[in-house]
Amino acid sequence: ASSRMGRPKALVATVDGRPLAIWQADRLRAAGCGEVLIVIGCHAADLRAGLAGETLVEQIAWARGRAGSLQAGLRARPDAAGWLVLPVDNVGIRTATLRALLAAVQAADFAVRPCCGGEAGRAVWLGPAAAQVLAAAAPDARVDDQLRPRERRLAVDGPGVNSNVNTPAEWAAVRSATGVRDW
Repeated sequence: ASSRMGRPKALVATVDGRPLAIWQADRLRAAGCGEVLIVIGCHAADLRAGLAGETLVEQIAWARGRAGSLQAGLRARPDAAGWLVLPVDNVGIRTATLRALLAAVQAADFAVRPCCGGEAGRAVWLGPAAAQVLAAAAPDARVDDQLRPRERRLAVDGPGVNSNVNTPAEWAAVRSATGVRDW
């Protein structure tokens, strides 16, 4: 709902004027993702208008939990060999880190998460077995709790792997490094 931000985080403008979700989608494509889906829920009408041209998946029951939104994305492409999940507010992660993550995964992997300095990142690659576990979870289940027992960690040199920007003050603190500017 982006309640702490006061507006949809996905639509926050980057320096070049693109919405943050499009900026993140372009980073995923640059990292090697063949197709990018953006799951939307709260503020769906505004997001559809602001993210025109992107492939959107609407999660109508978004308020039931984040796992439900992830499930909507998985259902949209059930035959994928794997899914790279990047939260829109994980703006500090580098494209090179996403590229390294994609290069390190094999189809048999359950889940692979980048980590830096011992801290787990927020992005995660999901293999088919991980997708099955998440598909069976309750919509309000904690995704990390579902994955942690079997996930593999990939050490990377990318301190932004666990960035999580939720408030206007946090956006102001990272905008010079990420290209995000005040709206």
